[in-house]
Amino acid sequence: MQDPSSYSFKLSNRAGSNIYTPYGDGPVSSGWRALPDSHNTIAPNASLQFSWKGTAITITGYANSSQGPPAYMLSLDGQPATQEVVDEGRASAEVLLSKTGLPLAYHTIVMSNIAGGNLTVKQLQLSISTGANRSVFLSVVLLQTRS
Repeated sequence: MQDPSSYSFKLSNRAGSNIYTPYGDGPVSSGWRALPDSHNTIAPNASLQFSWKGTAITITGYANSSQGPPAYMLSLDGQPATQEVVDEGRASAEVLLSKTGLPLAYHTIVMSNIAGGNLTVKQLQLSISTGANRSVFLSVVLLQTRS
């Protein structure tokens, strides 16, 4: 049973609050390609940045690699990036990232593809635990373009 003071929200890969660099829809070899239900890249250093206020985040998608185990780089709240390795061989969307127990605050996450990697992002799920206060404010930009 879900904690009555905890709320979860799901956002698609096309949520306007997602910032894809160097671009969000173009050739997959040098940036991100927007598909109906995901964003995909094979470009080294192509990144997804997302900011939110909450206590947890889960990102689903896929990671494959032609150079070792599937992995991507991750930075949370400006900390130095670390390499995150993903289990191989899954046929359906997997959890690429799950961070829970964060303080109720504004957070920024940056996921970056690595050389030889193939990274696909499908969905973001945010959680906000409000404690005794039980008030939630969620603001999501519905459309944002970046050239």
